[in-house]
Amino acid sequence: MYEYSWPSILSRLTGAEYLNFSRGGMIFKEFYETRADKNNFCVKCPAYIIFLGNNDLFVYNQKVEA
Repeated sequence: MYEYSWPSILSRLTGAEYLNFSRGGMIFKEFYETRADKNNFCVKCPAYIIFLGNNDLFVYNQKVEA
């Protein structure tokens, strides 16, 4: 539900424009390996925020590496 996503909340709080390249249930690996290229999400932005959520950490047991 986009209206409850972090980019949507940040946009309402700050008035800045945020782009959301995700969809519900997606994990970062899926976005990185397939979704970004297929949907032309490779755009230049001043900054990127990557959130690893429930799906990455708890459903698929992805390890967080620095």
